[in-house]
Amino acid sequence: MSNHKPLVSVIVPAYNHEKFVGECIESIIKQTYENIELIIVNDGSKDNTSQVVKKYENKCKQRFNRFIFIDKKNEGICKTLNRGIKESSGKYICFLASDDLMLNSCINDLVNYYINNSVERIICNFYLYHYNINTKELYYNENPKWVNYMNLNRQKFYIENLLQNQITTFGMYCRTVFDKVGLFDESLLIEDWDMNLRLINKDIKLGYVSKPLYYYRKHSKNISSNINSYKFMLKGCLQIIRKVENDDSITFRNKEKVISKAKSNKYIGAAIFLKKIKDIHYKIYVKKAISEYPLNLKVYRFLIKDLVRGIW
Repeated sequence: MSNHKPLVSVIVPAYNHEKFVGECIESIIKQTYENIELIIVNDGSKDNTSQVVKKYENKCKQRFNRFIFIDKKNEGICKTLNRGIKESSGKYICFLASDDLMLNSCINDLVNYYINNSVERIICNFYLYHYNINTKELYYNENPKWVNYMNLNRQKFYIENLLQNQITTFGMYCRTVFDKVGLFDESLLIEDWDMNLRLINKDIKLGYVSKPLYYYRKHSKNISSNINSYKFMLKGCLQIIRKVENDDSITFRNKEKVISKAKSNKYIGAAIFLKKIKDIHYKIYVKKAISEYPLNLKVYRFLIKDLVRGIW
């Protein structure tokens, strides 16, 4: 195996994905980049995820520079990722959920971007893969607007991402990022949004790759696909907003207004989701959205569309 390029650590947090984890592993095995270590951390899955991973053990040991499989009790995503980071030794680190996939050139393209650009965190485009109907769609059809100011106007970039949660999780980290900002916050329910905000706040230089390098699998167990998981995500997002709100070291113009609008955006997002699945409780979240930020135009656009649908 060639070691002329830096070691890349791929960390796979696995939880109840017996149907998908095999494809996930295969997508890493098929990477054109050779110098990889694979660390899979099973977070107390209740299905046969662990057994599926073990079937790939010999294949992974032959393919990768190093292969580690950790089978532990359920502790949540942040502790699971941190365990993987602590076990890793690569110069670069990327995370891949056990139901998602990498395109074959993914790691090679990301490492080449690091070699040619002075950045510590790369964000990249990806495909939404609709598993049930076997179709895919590009997430960003053109460069998102935040790319234009992500390394130029950091305060605007921070505020926009606090309001919209715009940065995707797909991409790669230089290990130095975690030396500067620390590991994932284990007091939180969800990991990526908080980490992205911390990177912006610490002026970590970011890069964006417009080429799609991952598949994000959409299926019935996604957080965004069922009501209980969605409520879990909403609770986690509100946790992060409150963390920013209570951190006196994080200062920006009109902080109180921005925080209120951020909460309102999350509530109206919940209302839209519940309305889509025909849950009548969506009205509760509309009221919460208005209560947090009465001038939120997103709320009134939703109400107008809801009214028009009701008329027709």
